[in-house]
Amino acid sequence: MRRHLSIRWLICLASLGVFNLLHAAQAATAIGKPAPNFVLKTVDGHRVSLSQFKGKVVFVDFWMPNCPPCVVEAPHLQQLHKKYYARGLRLIGATQSDPQPATVRAFIRQQGLTYPLVMDKGMKVAGQYQAETHPYGVLIDRAGIVRYIHEGFLQGEEKQLEAAIQAVLAGRAVVKAKE
Repeated sequence: MRRHLSIRWLICLASLGVFNLLHAAQAATAIGKPAPNFVLKTVDGHRVSLSQFKGKVVFVDFWMPNCPPCVVEAPHLQQLHKKYYARGLRLIGATQSDPQPATVRAFIRQQGLTYPLVMDKGMKVAGQYQAETHPYGVLIDRAGIVRYIHEGFLQGEEKQLEAAIQAVLAGRAVVKAKE
């Protein structure tokens, strides 16, 4: 009996330790904090880094090709990319779960995407950003500060995302919609 209690306490303490580590890491990518820089390659081998978009508003979308909400979100992101590119918005799609390059190319073709999609092998950058859901979007202002995080995607949420993009492009604070 005592042994079972000891094991349970050890599991609880270990869980708290992991939670504290995750919480500490999450604080590094929280809203109002600088976005971690990264350098990743597209399926065609072109390097894309967050720092190359300094002075631009950037939306980094962590996604998977076999994720239904990601498939629903993609055409909306393409529309936002086209609509706000001239005003300084840049989109970067970062794959999760190491899909085959051919799968990513097919997704790009099927969705008609023109913004860069990069391969996040081993989900290292996703880990830096604590991207635990699919899709997971991070909106970064012109100074490189995280201003908005969007987890998941349901039809209709493109309006909330567009409002956040408009606010950051205009240099205003993002007002989160009530849930």
